[in-house]
Amino acid sequence: MVSFALSDEQRMLVDMTREFVANEVIPVAEHHDRTGEYPTAVAAQAFELGLLNVTIDDQYGGAGLGHFEEALITEELAFGCSGMAISMTVNNLSSVPIMIGGTEDQKKKWLGMLTAEHCTASYCLSEPDSGSDAASLRTTADRKGDSYLINGNKAWVSGGAHARYFTLFASTDPGSGYEGISCFVVPADAPGIVVGKKEDMMGQRASDTVFINFQDVEIPVDHRFGD
Repeated sequence: MVSFALSDEQRMLVDMTREFVANEVIPVAEHHDRTGEYPTAVAAQAFELGLLNVTIDDQYGGAGLGHFEEALITEELAFGCSGMAISMTVNNLSSVPIMIGGTEDQKKKWLGMLTAEHCTASYCLSEPDSGSDAASLRTTADRKGDSYLINGNKAWVSGGAHARYFTLFASTDPGSGYEGISCFVVPADAPGIVVGKKEDMMGQRASDTVFINFQDVEIPVDHRFGD
């Protein structure tokens, strides 16, 4: 018979997260949802406890845990405040394309950046006219010598105004549908990036969900993952 009981290690992880939420998240949850203030200090504490970036392999500084353990942590964080939970777990999504398609050097650089100190990487797939239907996105990445020029608009970017970098999906060949789409790392301080309006979402105001415009944003060719 299959047992769905938590292991001792998983139970310890849940208990540690639950205690953190009770002491650090719940007391300030109302403030962060009312004001929309990004929970930088609380997220930094979660980072120090080892509650962030847990699915990143240990060779890149992460905990090397599975998605089930990730879900256990996220469930506890979201009990305290779903908006703050998004802010604290956004790296779990933005790191996936790097883990799947990155070279060893890319993984060491970009994943290592997330595990060396507390910082945010935001995931840029959705656009004003396309949600999870990646094949219909309009953001382009045009090769210009040793660089790519990124142009387009991304929507509902969690943590976007506080990101160190973005994992961004763009089309290198608009005529090829989803087969012409690639993923790139775009440093948030690159010229041509404009952070737009912040969404006012009940219960999610601390998630810092924004629209972002990329206009002739130049990145090196080695910021692209895969073929």
